[in-house]
Amino acid sequence: MAESSAPVTSVWTTQIGYSWHGMAPGMQPSFGTIGVTEDYGKTINWQIKEGRDFQKIFLTPILSFLMKPL
Repeated sequence: MAESSAPVTSVWTTQIGYSWHGMAPGMQPSFGTIGVTEDYGKTINWQIKEGRDFQKIFLTPILSFLMKPL
């Protein structure tokens, strides 16, 4: 069974403080975040364009990101 911290149609939490090489000076982006279990993507049938989906092979909790462009 898959679980998430918010419904698939809503974002209840945002995070700030991320930065990356080439980010515009003074930019303070806010990212919507949803905590999910590793089977969540399969349950809602999301399609990964690049990279990989979450995997159960990791024995410890990890922090992973899936980015959805606007």
